[in-house]
Amino acid sequence: MTFSNPPSFLPPVLATGQGQSANGRQQLGSGLVTHRGIIDANSFRAQGILYPQSGKGAELIFNQANNIGTLQCYDRDAAQFLDLNLSARTITLNGTKVVLPAGSAQQLLGTYRNVISFSIPAAGGWYESPVQVNATTTGGMVRLEACGSLTHAAVSGIIYVGFMTDGAITADSVTAVSAALANQVMPFSIVYYATPSAALHRFSIMLYTNTGGSSGFWSGAYQQIFVTEQKA
Repeated sequence: MTFSNPPSFLPPVLATGQGQSANGRQQLGSGLVTHRGIIDANSFRAQGILYPQSGKGAELIFNQANNIGTLQCYDRDAAQFLDLNLSARTITLNGTKVVLPAGSAQQLLGTYRNVISFSIPAAGGWYESPVQVNATTTGGMVRLEACGSLTHAAVSGIIYVGFMTDGAITADSVTAVSAALANQVMPFSIVYYATPSAALHRFSIMLYTNTGGSSGFWSGAYQQIFVTEQKA
């Protein structure tokens, strides 16, 4: 019997075959297989690298030479990566370490580190010091860290130290040190979290003293600020 192409008549069965196997390892094939429905399988494994020539989708490949497997979402026509979501009640990563691209979890936006002398001009007021960092934030949470050394000429003189943002006082960042001896050197360290708007900001150390007498940064040590934006 001869059929036209395409056939005008289709017999009930064009071809028959059997491919059942108890362990599911009987069938072999090569080339492109397109299945437009749902696939339920006991396992799925990639053993090599054969990239699609066009289109976009999630790809699973395995580099035999380096023993490296890759799961990626890629647009072959636009030659660019797409977003990939992993969703589950609990996601467990098993391995000796996790490697993330630089800046994906947090990013250092700016630092200040210098030996500087700065005296508080007068008692009873907040003053912005020259220890400053200008950094552009994206609107997320920012970690501010500062450390250094202070000194006060008056016994029991108190120096309050905290952060300013764009010249504005950040009251809840304040800590204090007190001089037990005249001209005593007193180290300080502050960690503070803020959520500034997405813009260029000036982060600085501010100082305040409750009594007169020479006070401020000790000129024999580094004064430092680190501005780090949290990414996750």
